[in-house]
Amino acid sequence: MKKLKQVSIFERVEKYTWPSPEDFPLNTSEHRVEEIIREDILASSRYTIITGYSSLEHLICFFGQGVFPNRQITVVLGHELDLSERELKALWPQVNLSREIKEYWLERGISITLGGALLNFLEELKAQNIIFRLGRGLHAKIYLGETHAILGSSNFSKAGLAFQKEANLRLKASDPRYQDLKLIVENFLKDSEDYQQEIIALLKELLRYTTWQEVLAYAICQIMGDDWLGEHKGLSEMLSRMKLWPSQRQAVAQALWVLDNHGSVLIADPTGAGKTKVGLALLAALHYRFLSRQELRRLSSYIVCPPGVKDQWEEEALDDNFFFTPEAISQGLLSVSQGEARSRALEKIRRANILLIDEAHNYLSRTSRRSQSIQLNSLAEHVILMTATPINRGAEDLLRLMEVLGLDNLSEEGLETYHKLKREIETGGKFSREQLENLRRYVQVFTVRRTKRELNRLIEENPEEYRDKFGRLCRFPKEVCKLYPTGETEEDRRLAQKIDSLSRELKGLIWLRKTFLDLWETKNDFDPKFLAQRLSAASALARFNVKAMLRSSRIALVEHIEGTEAAQKLFGLEGKIKHATGDILNALKTWEARVDKLFKPLPEKAEAPSWLKDKKLFLEVLAREREIYQEISLLAQQMSPSREEAKVRFVLKLFKKHKLILAYDSRLLTLAYLEELIKKLSDEVKVLFVTGGRPKERRLLKRYFSLGSPEKNVLALCSDAVAEGVNLQQAGAVVFFDLPSVIRLAEQRIGRIERLDSPHREVEIYWPNDTPEFCVSTDRRLVERHLLVENILGSNINIPEEFLSFVEGYQEEKITGRLMLEMFEQKRKEFEATFWDGLADAFQPLRDLFEGENPLVPEKTLKEIKGLKIKGSLISAVKAYNPWCFLCLKGSKKADTAPTWVFLEKGKEPITDISEICQKLKEKLSPEEPSCHWPKGADELLKDFLEELKKAEFLLLPSRHKRALKVLKDVLKYYYRRDKGHERRAVLARLLHLLENWREENLDLYLLAKYCLELLVPRLQEMMNTTSKRGPYLLKDLKPYLRENPLTTEELKGLLSKVETKEPVEKMIAACLLGLPYELF
Repeated sequence: MKKLKQVSIFERVEKYTWPSPEDFPLNTSEHRVEEIIREDILASSRYTIITGYSSLEHLICFFGQGVFPNRQITVVLGHELDLSERELKALWPQVNLSREIKEYWLERGISITLGGALLNFLEELKAQNIIFRLGRGLHAKIYLGETHAILGSSNFSKAGLAFQKEANLRLKASDPRYQDLKLIVENFLKDSEDYQQEIIALLKELLRYTTWQEVLAYAICQIMGDDWLGEHKGLSEMLSRMKLWPSQRQAVAQALWVLDNHGSVLIADPTGAGKTKVGLALLAALHYRFLSRQELRRLSSYIVCPPGVKDQWEEEALDDNFFFTPEAISQGLLSVSQGEARSRALEKIRRANILLIDEAHNYLSRTSRRSQSIQLNSLAEHVILMTATPINRGAEDLLRLMEVLGLDNLSEEGLETYHKLKREIETGGKFSREQLENLRRYVQVFTVRRTKRELNRLIEENPEEYRDKFGRLCRFPKEVCKLYPTGETEEDRRLAQKIDSLSRELKGLIWLRKTFLDLWETKNDFDPKFLAQRLSAASALARFNVKAMLRSSRIALVEHIEGTEAAQKLFGLEGKIKHATGDILNALKTWEARVDKLFKPLPEKAEAPSWLKDKKLFLEVLAREREIYQEISLLAQQMSPSREEAKVRFVLKLFKKHKLILAYDSRLLTLAYLEELIKKLSDEVKVLFVTGGRPKERRLLKRYFSLGSPEKNVLALCSDAVAEGVNLQQAGAVVFFDLPSVIRLAEQRIGRIERLDSPHREVEIYWPNDTPEFCVSTDRRLVERHLLVENILGSNINIPEEFLSFVEGYQEEKITGRLMLEMFEQKRKEFEATFWDGLADAFQPLRDLFEGENPLVPEKTLKEIKGLKIKGSLISAVKAYNPWCFLCLKGSKKADTAPTWVFLEKGKEPITDISEICQKLKEKLSPEEPSCHWPKGADELLKDFLEELKKAEFLLLPSRHKRALKVLKDVLKYYYRRDKGHERRAVLARLLHLLENWREENLDLYLLAKYCLELLVPRLQEMMNTTSKRGPYLLKDLKPYLRENPLTTEELKGLLSKVETKEPVEKMIAACLLGLPYELF
């Protein structure tokens, strides 16, 4: 397609005859006012300029080049705006011109490319070669030299002297009117006031030349801190009204930075750090942005959360005077298969432009109904995931996080890696360590995550800013872990030993059902090594579960074997638990009937047990498995209630020290039995039995245990459904009746009370000190790893991978409460400074610049810079073998966006990835590297780099924005080739011209891409509703659909009407560090 030339009104061919520029200086195609003024200055030893204050930048550029030596230049700055009659009659000092000038230029900024000119200009000011004064009530434009004077409309600005249509009169010194004009200037000078020191101070603030360490520290603060929010006054004031802690405000700023650069964000701060308020503030910030730009269609936002915390989100919003009430959707609605409530929830998810998902680790199973509900329905512009435990199963979780965060938000490299590794998983392949690290890196760029050590450091910096709703200082309480005795009798220990011996005979057939079905139905070659591994792991898992259930209680073990109904009847608990579980005996019986029809013997020569080669032997093994379980159940029923009674008596004694206590066990029937015991032993303690299916008890739990509750002598018996999402910080102790099987579970249980706004200096965590007979016996390496993975209790189909990993070299050890406590505390200490899952956040590369040994930026420098209110730009330079440039760009004030970093090298593409930039800075700099002065030629080199940046501005866009513009461009080209209508082709041509010539048109690409997404996403939603593809969907999938279902001319006109220009990139620079080649010195 032929490019269309954009014609400006100032590019028209001259049609008129003008008077001589010597008498009437004008800006025409042949002459410029600046040329005449330059002649007059060169012909004079003294020259006076009376102009508006918007001329300051051009004054620096004009006189900072050092071409007017040995002259006295006097500049009188006047007002720019017309004053009202009342202001004209009032005393002039009531209008503070000095403050007006400062606010104007600090808001506007000057070009970073004037660094050298500004340094020269400042030297001229200090030497009094250039004098600045302020004119009182002055609005004139006069230029007075010794040979000529000019009176007219031209400001001493680039526009006024070069290209704007101006009218000026020039008088020779011999003209009588010259003396009259000179008298006017002299009177104006007498009526003016000295401005020399103030202009010097302002210029130093506008463009401050400093050390490279300070430049880098300032750039770090711009990205990691919340200082940049101050540049967006309305947004900053709105967040201030929410009374956030500094750590929460920082999290909001960092999350906005991630959203601006990557589209979606994962907030994974530790439990108890106040993520709910951060989530609300982030929603408020996004709503403010859309409202300020009157983008009402983008305001739809919903919170998807566990049913138990739905009210908490809405109550928190009310407490914080939130300016709108966010609507929360219970994740329970996404798990049901049908119903009107589910349909309404899915429709809201489809409409959501902002989707906040609380406890996001609940969506990491690709096949679960609630995960599918999000994947197949959400096309939100911004997805906000919140969880303290983002990864539980390694690589699969990382892949799933990439999907939920939005595949279009990945880089091209990240998207390619995702598809490759997804195929690996689907075909049973293994990940290399390098591939896993790449996955972490791709997810890391979306992540906001601070360690407890970092949060504590933030609190230490400003402790008075951290107060709870009652005005008390906030701190994470000290966590004190202790063991408590579990009271086993000798007879119970003997019975437990028998159970252990019998469990060693179990083959774990219940866990091998799928393995055998695959074996009998497969057409592939038999794999003896794979089978041996599965058989060994299933046996270990069966034994593990028997011991884990017994550790909870004898009741839980009976339930595991005979089912909930039978166990309730045996222990007098009828009707206590309605949701049935367990019943391995019945499962084995059902399996036996299927085996008789499906069994296919393995060949005699196969490396496999004989019972897999003969159906009769297989059925005998199956029958023996059932007998063993029956014997174990009978032994459990013979045990005394001593262990359960000991646990109950211990908890009741704790009420002498604590008013409110939480007690956890993973088995509901164990909790039901303990509830009955407590009621028999004490009538002074109020007991709440709280599970996911007891809404009344959950409401009471929140009321009794929330911050500031006056309740006392209340014990909450909790299942792990109450281990996340609720704040119960008024409790002073947590008791584990069973051992948490994963560190995530332990963290979440403890996290109910270990919160920043806890009223306690210390909280106590009690772990059961079971005797060895009641401990799980397994490989210590399994437990250490198992602390980091998903809970395996209750698995009923496949053998967890964790068991398969430790079949070879199995080393059995009793996993006692003491051992678990020691391992937990060891891990906790490590996690104070890092994360157990290896997933750091997007800002870790920046922290590495000022933390650890031999950092680039000293911590002292960072703290000094952090406290400064810098309005202008900081610049510095170092010597380098090859030229390079590091820039920190301010965010757009139009869109209230966050700052960004860019690294440029001659002959290479600009780097915008924070991690890569930090690596480059480490390569180019050393802590001992000295800063150098700004030599002649540095301004020109910087201009060259900025030109390179302008050419590559498309690279600065988030990945989804880039893909949207590419899709639109491809589709528009298709339309232009096919469509014949004159009006439509004109619109298509104009849009294509803008997309191909955005740099020449000075377009705001970021905003154009956002409007483009507004146009494309609804069409993608339409396509999703009409296709059979099972997601996730990408923008590129939309191209065939848009060819068959074209965008309308009106839609394209609407997009065209929203096109905006942007501020010049040189005015957007907050910090600049230039690597200057040695030849410049």
